[in-house]
Amino acid sequence: MVDLAAVIGRVKGMFKEPEATLAAHADPAPPWTIALREHALPVVAGCAAISSVVLLLILGFSGVQGGPGLDLVVIQFLLRVVLNLMTIFLFAAVVMVFSGMFGGASDFNSSYVLVALGLTPMFVAELVAPIPALGIAAAFGGLIYSMIILYRGVSIVLRVPQQNRAKHFALTLATLLFLGMILVMAAAPFLLGGVPG
Repeated sequence: MVDLAAVIGRVKGMFKEPEATLAAHADPAPPWTIALREHALPVVAGCAAISSVVLLLILGFSGVQGGPGLDLVVIQFLLRVVLNLMTIFLFAAVVMVFSGMFGGASDFNSSYVLVALGLTPMFVAELVAPIPALGIAAAFGGLIYSMIILYRGVSIVLRVPQQNRAKHFALTLATLLFLGMILVMAAAPFLLGGVPG
């Protein structure tokens, strides 16, 4: 059973004292499946669920006729959870590969803990994503804060030397951007008109 008080404590810690929270949960790092079950899944699913409720409330209060129904909101919720969990996994794998290259620990469990905790502000920002102006500002702020945490966290969790931290971070982001473009190009034909043929 997931300890919700511990999840809330980690979320608060990632906003108030991210470096101390990372250090406390990364030495030793639990297996990635534990970090998934005890932190990533509850945070991602909880934030996506609240965001879906906010979307339904906004649509209800605005009187939008013919807007997305409950079925589309549920699909949006499921897609958000699956894509966010896949993002954590892919991000952790890339962080692990480059950590070893730049003098840090090449350990997937530690990389997963770093990314799952580090992206927490970004996931929490999704709570208000359906609110037009606030959602954009919160998403941008959550993304920037998460990137700062990840930049600083590679030295804490994976022991990447300070002098290699910027190179590790730049190469990680460039690789993720490249992989993201490949995934979008591969999925585009299916999303924009069915199976090519």
